[in-house]
Amino acid sequence: MKGQQQAVTAVLISGILIGIVGSVYFWGVPLIQKTRDATTLENSEAFIFLLDQKVKYVAANGGRQSVQIYEPGIVSFDGSSIKYQISTDGTIYASDASIPLGKTKNCDATVQGDFLTDDSAVICVTSTQAGASRYDNTYSLAYRNLGSGIKVYAVQLTGAPSQGSTEHTIIIQNNGVSQSSSGGKQVSTVQIGVSIE
Repeated sequence: MKGQQQAVTAVLISGILIGIVGSVYFWGVPLIQKTRDATTLENSEAFIFLLDQKVKYVAANGGRQSVQIYEPGIVSFDGSSIKYQISTDGTIYASDASIPLGKTKNCDATVQGDFLTDDSAVICVTSTQAGASRYDNTYSLAYRNLGSGIKVYAVQLTGAPSQGSTEHTIIIQNNGVSQSSSGGKQVSTVQIGVSIE
């Protein structure tokens, strides 16, 4: 009788433990995954903002800066804008919409802004569902012209199209300032060379 009670107790305790472990796994793993994806996307935002800071520093001070790619995504340069794409199981953004980040008011880099009021950087993200629970998140960095009276100030990214991932380096360098006239306005353009090596 006593042996049977011990056996029943052992089975009950084992059943309770299996139930607890199962519920922790059932609720815990998705929560851990969601937290991991949110952290990955926050790091991706920080990376694209770092690139913007480097471009602005080089535009203002000249010289050359480099940024090592440590994040597990793909950085590409198409000759006028920098894009960073990373896939996650979840997303913190609305799907299938261009979402402005930071001080960016809209994602159209062709719309001129006001000097001393608007930011020249156009930083946006688009999150597209690629599967049942898979999202492709694409961050983009481009620059809009800023106007003040008859003067227009521009940052122009230049260079051959290139791409890279982890352990590649993004080179950002000041290639000089050009002056031109367009529509009765004086345009000062800082040429910023971008390459991924």
